[in-house]
Amino acid sequence: MQDNYGRTAVSIICPVFNAKDTIDRCVDSILAQSFSNWELILVDDGSTDGSGSLCDGFSAKDSRIKVLHYNNEGVSSARQHGMDTASGEYFTHIDPDDWISTDWVGGMYDTALTKDADIVICDFMMVFRNGSRLSRQCHPCYSQRHIAMAVSGAKMSHSICNKLVRRSVFDKYGLSFPEGLQASEDALVCHSLFIKGVKCAFCEGVYYYYDRFSNDNSLTRVRLERILEAVQESVTMLEKVEGDRVIRDRAIRTLKSVAKMKAFYFLPYEDFRDVYREYNTGYVLRNLYKFTKVEGYVALALVIRDNNKAYSLFMKLKRLIGRA
Repeated sequence: MQDNYGRTAVSIICPVFNAKDTIDRCVDSILAQSFSNWELILVDDGSTDGSGSLCDGFSAKDSRIKVLHYNNEGVSSARQHGMDTASGEYFTHIDPDDWISTDWVGGMYDTALTKDADIVICDFMMVFRNGSRLSRQCHPCYSQRHIAMAVSGAKMSHSICNKLVRRSVFDKYGLSFPEGLQASEDALVCHSLFIKGVKCAFCEGVYYYYDRFSNDNSLTRVRLERILEAVQESVTMLEKVEGDRVIRDRAIRTLKSVAKMKAFYFLPYEDFRDVYREYNTGYVLRNLYKFTKVEGYVALALVIRDNNKAYSLFMKLKRLIGRA
């Protein structure tokens, strides 16, 4: 295991908003790391449930933990506030309802040094109420181009949370988490990096645990109107990113589709139908068979007239044919 005690090796940034029921688990997983040269920056984004006081308590017990308090400015601004304070050679982000395996920081950092990588990627462990499921991201046989295509095409996650990123590369390209953006902020940064053609590596055997059940007010679960506005803002910004045009165009298409999928899962059918009011029987017939694409989900929901049931059936169909 390599270490770098001349400076902070890894900055971990955690935007916190009303996460009192899960933040202990998140922070405990970081404190339990086998690798010690890290800093944790907890950004309290105007929490009203006591989360801010909990963060202060963590900081009082460990000098590696810093706490920033702001009025509620949104997750993107919170992430950037953390970036402005971070001093690490590499950085990562973790959401307060998630956690990481014990060797996560050390394994990811060691891989970054060994492979001289700008981005290191690990697998997700998706945690549901009735168990966990591995979401495989690591494909060691993939070329750099293949990785960029997979991320931009949603075959691999565009979340920043399962990635360790070299800070100097982030700064070199003038990237930031845009102020006030209400969703898609990590996808915007992640896609921008891949459009630039950064060097990637995989770290197998460590996991980012993604909680899919604890927090109904998760940072990704904002209202549809805000999501769609954020997606359009992100698309507009991505269109201006210079680099690989194929990756950029692919990322823009993916961002629209994935964001809609996430948003519509939480809509009552009537709202869902209103959003798709321009779609008719012809649309349904053309797309109902597309089991692995968002168009298939939309068509299915329009037939069933219940988008939650449609989403459940859609995911079962994807798993049945091995695409989930």
